[in-house]
Amino acid sequence: MRLALALTMLSVLAAPSGGQVSSMGDHGVSVVVRVETFDGGPLEVGADVFLNPEGGKGLDEQTGTTSEAQFDRVAAGHYEIQAEARGYEPGHATLLVDNSRSAFYVTVTLKRDSSQATQPNAAGTLLAPKARKEMEAGVAAIKSGKYQDAQKHLQAAYKLAPGDADINYLLGFAHAALKQNDEAQKYLSAAISLRPQHVPTLVALGNLDLETGNVAHAEELLEKAISIDSSNWKAHWLLAEAYEKDRNHEKAAQEAESAVEFGKAAADGAQLVLGKALAALGRRKEAIQAFQAFLAAIPDSPLKDAVQREIALLNSQLAAVEQSKSSQETVSTNARRTPYANTEAIALDTVLAAPLVSPAPSLPNWGPPSIAQSAPAISQSKACPASQVIEGTSSRVVEFVSHMNNINATEELVHEKLDDIGKPVDTKKLHFDYLVTIAEVQPGILRVDELRNGTPDPDLFPENLATLGVPAFALVFHPALRGDFDMTCEGLGILHGQPAWIVRFAQKNDRPSRLREYRIHGISHPVSMQGRVWIAPDTFQIMRLETDLVHPMPEIQLTRDYTAVEYSPVQFRAQSAAIWLPSSAELYFEVHKQRYHRSETLTHYRLFSVGATQKINQPDAQSNSQ
Repeated sequence: MRLALALTMLSVLAAPSGGQVSSMGDHGVSVVVRVETFDGGPLEVGADVFLNPEGGKGLDEQTGTTSEAQFDRVAAGHYEIQAEARGYEPGHATLLVDNSRSAFYVTVTLKRDSSQATQPNAAGTLLAPKARKEMEAGVAAIKSGKYQDAQKHLQAAYKLAPGDADINYLLGFAHAALKQNDEAQKYLSAAISLRPQHVPTLVALGNLDLETGNVAHAEELLEKAISIDSSNWKAHWLLAEAYEKDRNHEKAAQEAESAVEFGKAAADGAQLVLGKALAALGRRKEAIQAFQAFLAAIPDSPLKDAVQREIALLNSQLAAVEQSKSSQETVSTNARRTPYANTEAIALDTVLAAPLVSPAPSLPNWGPPSIAQSAPAISQSKACPASQVIEGTSSRVVEFVSHMNNINATEELVHEKLDDIGKPVDTKKLHFDYLVTIAEVQPGILRVDELRNGTPDPDLFPENLATLGVPAFALVFHPALRGDFDMTCEGLGILHGQPAWIVRFAQKNDRPSRLREYRIHGISHPVSMQGRVWIAPDTFQIMRLETDLVHPMPEIQLTRDYTAVEYSPVQFRAQSAAIWLPSSAELYFEVHKQRYHRSETLTHYRLFSVGATQKINQPDAQSNSQ
């Protein structure tokens, strides 16, 4: 089996926003729906958004200038979301609303109607050469800490492209670094209105609100950032600071622990807010451990003496508690829960409440976090039946291979060359008539054949970089290949509002890499993969699969290769059951010191069998949401 890079796309993803207002019920939460184009930009026209409870009719709103619609006071339950706009095919999503948070954010991506002649361009995607030159000079100045120089270059870029989200963010970044808060607020607010799901901007605005005392709004922004990127340690750290300022110690401790978990050594400073929260909760031993970890990581902190006094105080309180226990004295509930028992402690709490140097805003990353750096939220109350999940998924993949006999579809590809902050330098769009067959030619030997526009020629792809094997990543669970990987079920998570078992896999060191390779000048370079898979608990169908390099490959100058594939059920007219097929994918890779993003979409599936053509029905709302 020969694979190079790989993949495909869909019309619904979960993300963020803010917008029009409606209501459902007297109590509940907010649901914000952003409607965007295939390129990730706002629609050029208004869209009608429908929020329907399961089995009934609900509410509808129109998107505003930010391409968003908001529904307030939404009751808990399952909802179907549909978005419609002139010149686009309808988009769908499903959402499970509960009381776990105050707002839910969903992004619905609309594909241009195939009868339309042109595809709308995303606003601010590409820059004119002069504006790009100034922006790149501004980025270089920021990296060197020369923020005033950065402002000059970025202002020049802004005059040429005031509607570009990245330029607005970078200007806000530079002003924030110089503590010019009003100007920073202006540009960051403009950036978030242009790109509501941009996590670095949300984090920067949250940090700014914390510094200016607007704690409630900081919490809102940072919660939104984490709903988009649950592994963003800076957002967790700042949210912990916000909760602690709000005296919500339990949540502060949870967020600080997440910051330390995801940020590793970079988030050692979050141990301080963790210690403060734990001390306030009366968890003295854990608080001492957090404070000691903070001092070990940052021994020269200006708060060193205050933290050491706090540790001494907590130790004396622990000794008093132990002494009371040994003498059979009853310790009152208040005494157990109040860590600050005297005026010295109260004064010390004031010292510790002084803001630490919080994590600084960061330049946008050109790609998503690695598999090792990210970790989805996992339910602690549900133990994963690992063997059952892996075996069940393996059986589904065997069925998948048996069905993949001459599958035909329409493939839409967007290829982007990226700069250092992930901004497109050049964009190409291609459409293919796509035909794929996966067959087990011999026991344990799988073969993947693909044709695009009737030919296997890889030169059809931009930059001489062919991404092949779109549906084949699921084969990691096939019995012929499964033994090549270590697999661990991490637990029960959520994907697009639906529960999913999450399985982590990694190539075994003592097994050859047979699933993926780069072929350069006829020479094969196998790629060792690691990844994470979301699996439907009731059917064991693969819903989403992410892969990443186990390690860079300097021999071919490959430093990054990340893919994310979405799978959806599609119903062929002659099949009694739906077949789960790739519906979308995103690929980020860095090779030969150049960065790329590639998005691929498969639609209009048709099944060829015994000379007959079976056209599938378009996926319904539930299918599109997977």
